[in-house]
Amino acid sequence: MFDSLLLTVGAVVLGIILITLVILTAWKKVPADKAAVVTGLGKKKVVTAGGVIVIPVLQRIDYISLQNVRFPIAMQDAMTRHGVPINTEGIVVIKVQNTEEAILMAMEQFNDVTSAVTKEKIIDTAKDVSEGKLREIIATLTVEEIYSERDKFASKVLEVAAEQLNVLGLELKSFSIKEISDKNGYLEALGKPQIAGIKRDAQIAEADALRETQIKTSEAKRLGAAAQLEADAKIAEAQKEADVKVLEYEQQRQLAKAKTDASYEIQQNITNMEVINTEMDAAVLKEERQKSVKEAEIQVEIAAAIKNTELAERKAERKQKELLETVVNPAAAEKQKAELQAEADKIKTVKAAEADAEAKKLNAEAEAAMIQKTGEATAQAIKLRGLAEAEAMEKKAEAYAKYGNAAIIDIVIDKLPEIARAIAEPMSRIDKITIIGGGEGSGGSATDVTKMALGSLTAVTEGMKDVLGFDMTEVMKANTYAGKTDKNINFNLDKLTDKEKAVAIAGTAAVIKDNIFDGETLTEVVIEDPEVSVEIVESVDTDDQVSEPEEIDKRFL
Repeated sequence: MFDSLLLTVGAVVLGIILITLVILTAWKKVPADKAAVVTGLGKKKVVTAGGVIVIPVLQRIDYISLQNVRFPIAMQDAMTRHGVPINTEGIVVIKVQNTEEAILMAMEQFNDVTSAVTKEKIIDTAKDVSEGKLREIIATLTVEEIYSERDKFASKVLEVAAEQLNVLGLELKSFSIKEISDKNGYLEALGKPQIAGIKRDAQIAEADALRETQIKTSEAKRLGAAAQLEADAKIAEAQKEADVKVLEYEQQRQLAKAKTDASYEIQQNITNMEVINTEMDAAVLKEERQKSVKEAEIQVEIAAAIKNTELAERKAERKQKELLETVVNPAAAEKQKAELQAEADKIKTVKAAEADAEAKKLNAEAEAAMIQKTGEATAQAIKLRGLAEAEAMEKKAEAYAKYGNAAIIDIVIDKLPEIARAIAEPMSRIDKITIIGGGEGSGGSATDVTKMALGSLTAVTEGMKDVLGFDMTEVMKANTYAGKTDKNINFNLDKLTDKEKAVAIAGTAAVIKDNIFDGETLTEVVIEDPEVSVEIVESVDTDDQVSEPEEIDKRFL
């Protein structure tokens, strides 16, 4: 019984194994890019992208590719509508339609022993159909239409060829014209006008572009040049402003430096003077202390002398008393007393004289030392003052050299009242000035004196020219703006007295030139007319010589 059970199990297992092997052998997988057709045992079955069981011996399975197939076509001497032969080349792309009906139809039309042979048969059939339809379409069009409207031409071929290929189970995916040509040069002749026009248009466009480029370049250059000029102008203006600011700063710096140097020199001089004064005060104090010590010593000596005198007097009194006590002759005692008194007076007088002489000696020595110190301090102060004046003179000389005639004119104008006073001083002893005529019948009024003053101002400047060799009028006319524009110049004579002013401006130079320094003193001057020279009416001799004006320091001129 056990054996029969074992046989049954073995048979079942064997059956399962056999069934499994049969199934594995009969199972056929179909790739995604292919289609399979199973025939036998009844109706045909189409399988795509899956699997199917094919019973061996009883059934058969065939495969056909669903991939795109690409192939070229060429047409030689195809006649157009006008009988012009042309050559065309194109590219065709086809595939088997992915439908059960199209797959069965394509399988019936093109299936062969191998897939390669099947593919070749599909290409040959599609090429024949495409070339035939292409020739038909070319025959309905002109060369110009085919050449200029290629897309439209290809669309017509695609449309008519696709209908016939669909019947064969094929799908025409695309049809494109690759090349159109002819052997007779028709297309070349057809394209020459267009080529020439295109070239012409290209040349015109190129010329226009070049002209536009040149215009824009010129405009850009012009704008660039204008911008550069404007920038240069701004830079120059900025540089000018910078130079002006630098110059102003340098002038301010030099002015500040000059002020600082002058302040330093002044302060240094003040400090030196203070030091000198301090030394002088110290020397004087020292001398005074020494003098006080000497005086104290003299007082001590005087006190000692007085004390000695008092002692002598006391001694004499004691002696006198002793004499009186011992009953000495009163006459002798009186004599002795007188002698003692005389001796005491003598000692007192001698000591006083010696003390006075010593005091005078010490006072003289102290005064001599003080005078010597004072003299030395004064000499040092004079020396420092001279150095300061020399440095100031050097600074003035540098300023005069820098400013030229402007500084000279300024100094001359500033010194003119002093020059007029110096010239008029010898004539200050004139007692009276009588004005007889006023020139134009104006009488002897103050107006005449004023007119004479203004008129004689020329005489003063001419006198300066004769004495000093300096023509102030010419310098002012040549170097000042006021002189060039005939601007009047007024001189300030407020520092002169009325008499000096009248005498100075009434022809002083002429009077001085006519024996004013010959030892005579003018007592009266009569001016008959401002244009007439001054006349000496009366003069007297005097022992007092009229002093000549002080010599003007020409360093300031």
